[in-house]
Amino acid sequence: MVHKLSLLLIVVLLVLGCGNGKNNENGSSDRTSTVNPTTNQNIAVDLVQGEGTCYIIGELVDDCPVRSPHQYQGPTQEEGVYWSYHSYQGPQPTEWYESPMSYQLVKNGELPPLEARVPPPEDRGVVQGPDGIGEYGGSYRQTGEGLYLGEWMLGTWAIRDSNGVDWKPWIGKSFEVSEDGRTYTMKLRKNLKWSDGTAFEMSQIEYAWNDINFNKELNPVVPLMFRDPVTDNPVKFKVVDDLTWTISFDTPVYNLFENRSLPASNCQKGSFSFYCHPDTKQYHADYANPDAIKNMVKSSGMQDWTQLFTFKNDVLVNPRPCLSAWCTTIIEDTRVVASRNHYYHFFDPEGNQLPYADEAMVIAMQSRPAAVFRSMNGENDGQTSPFYLSEVPVYNANLEKGDYSVYQWPSTGGNDAAVVLNQTFNEDPFIGKLIRTRDFRKALSYGINRETINDNVFLGAGVIQSWAPHKSTPYYPGDEVANRNIEFNIEKANELLDSLGLNKTDAEGFRLRTDSGRETEPIMLDIVMYGEGEDLPIGELVSDMWSEIGIKSRIRLTASTRRDFQKNIEYLTVSLDFSAYQANPWAVEWGGMTTLRSGSLIGTAIGEYNETRGAKGMAKEPDAEYLPLAPEDTFPADSTGNLRKLNELWKEGRAYKYSDPRRIEIGKQMFDIFAEEQYAIPTVGFTATIRGIFLNRNNVYNQPKTHIRDHNGFHAWTYFFEGGKDNYHHIDNRSSVKKSYTFMGGT
Repeated sequence: MVHKLSLLLIVVLLVLGCGNGKNNENGSSDRTSTVNPTTNQNIAVDLVQGEGTCYIIGELVDDCPVRSPHQYQGPTQEEGVYWSYHSYQGPQPTEWYESPMSYQLVKNGELPPLEARVPPPEDRGVVQGPDGIGEYGGSYRQTGEGLYLGEWMLGTWAIRDSNGVDWKPWIGKSFEVSEDGRTYTMKLRKNLKWSDGTAFEMSQIEYAWNDINFNKELNPVVPLMFRDPVTDNPVKFKVVDDLTWTISFDTPVYNLFENRSLPASNCQKGSFSFYCHPDTKQYHADYANPDAIKNMVKSSGMQDWTQLFTFKNDVLVNPRPCLSAWCTTIIEDTRVVASRNHYYHFFDPEGNQLPYADEAMVIAMQSRPAAVFRSMNGENDGQTSPFYLSEVPVYNANLEKGDYSVYQWPSTGGNDAAVVLNQTFNEDPFIGKLIRTRDFRKALSYGINRETINDNVFLGAGVIQSWAPHKSTPYYPGDEVANRNIEFNIEKANELLDSLGLNKTDAEGFRLRTDSGRETEPIMLDIVMYGEGEDLPIGELVSDMWSEIGIKSRIRLTASTRRDFQKNIEYLTVSLDFSAYQANPWAVEWGGMTTLRSGSLIGTAIGEYNETRGAKGMAKEPDAEYLPLAPEDTFPADSTGNLRKLNELWKEGRAYKYSDPRRIEIGKQMFDIFAEEQYAIPTVGFTATIRGIFLNRNNVYNQPKTHIRDHNGFHAWTYFFEGGKDNYHHIDNRSSVKKSYTFMGGT
């Protein structure tokens, strides 16, 4: 049955959402009629408070800088097509403009003029949003459970466009890979500065690589991304000149700038960085006074200097200078505020320095339902994190009151809710043997009615399939693979289970164990999960379905699910968003299809061995404790050898470009193997589970209607408020132009 708490939550939210909050007296019953969300309206809204006024954060002022013409008209946003922020091909702006906030600081002598703050015109970036030229002012507010602002905080060398595939220079001026795939060359922007005015220089990149990335105390293990797939050697870092640096591999590696986890300026233990602010040296043992470091470690209660270094560089604990559009300035228990970076180097096509909004903030509620209620009351300017597809009817019922729209941003990965089996589990050797037996996994798959899951948990919006990326992607393996081993077929499931010798049952019809001394006990599968979202109703449905094929199971909720997997003491879970970012298998090094990282759910001990280069985890040695026996050239838990095969294919694929025929062939082969093995039994894809339902206030512009799943969009720093008037400081503010839209039902 569908999880009762989920139904209760929907009822509670519906009552709260419809029964509370003031109605806008100017609102009308036809307010939710649809404005086509796929049409670029290029709305250049005049400042609503009158000529010569502007907003600084939430305050209306009349001492404003010169305003750009607001005449640029960009391309039309097409239905179902990802908006490209980096597609501007027009002339370089000849006039440059700054925000009223920056203007006032310059006027008061607290900030240098714009031309002194940013790179020369040829080194400035220009992006365009789907609604054209924006207005300055306001605080872009998110309301959720946690305090994560968005991926745009990271300030990586390159940034993804809204399709999640195309990478463009961001902090860096350029990046390119040599023809032989061995060397990446990066160039800096001239006169780029950190948010505190410190010049961004090559010495900070050298410091990051030589003293942080390759420091054994901070990074005892070089990440897979920066190890050669053939020799396993770390990359080689080299400075070419004041504006150019390189990293080199021993053999061809083409996927570095496809990687979602591209380093930035995190500068913390266990994290590679491309650059670090020089003031972090005061916490680094190689630079700071030893006595000073010792005293800081002791007074802060840290264990050693590496822990202190990490703590001081955590942008959600300590405000830090940054290179992004906004930088954290206020950090409280339930609120984080990031303020405008006046030195930011990106502009719009008319030469307006970005971002448009003066601040970005996140407010943490005590619970997800509280965050959802607040959002439906209009207290969220644009976010995905708290929202579930199953609750969209509730969100739709409150469109008018909250003055927002609802968009779907699904992942193209194709395996949104996987029933994952950890192949290296052997705490119970009999259960371990079962989950390492391919036909047992197939039987479990045949015992799942995916239509029931799709209809009851995902409102019928998902696509029932095996793990296969979207058909629009180059790695789609074909319809046969996408539909393999997923039909609901109790007869076939029973035949497979009987063929494994599991044909004896107890009085209730549950199949019995066959290991010595426990022949009278039913097989019991323990499904562990967080149970905080759609995983719980899916788990309950699956558990009920498996009882129909004689497999008994029970659900245990625990906050330590992933940790218990990594300890190899658990083996079965429902993993939401299992295929995130993995329509391209080389987009993440921690992907669910391989066992190359310790976080691999399908083989945690193998992943730990590969990540630590053999220092920990499961060794490649025969071990009769693990059944069925594996081939000699692989790990004991790899009963068919295909875990090793998947790792080898992934490593080989790094040697080819994204669209190379051999890379595409390898990608399709990997999905083929996974469909056959069912290490992570798929249910549905393309549902928009986890960061895929985007609620956006109607008076916030430049957000794309089509975007890959994300917290709030990779280019939230281009969003702007109608007339520059925000919602955080003006609680009754509503759009005077846009009407509400929802992807599910239109109105």
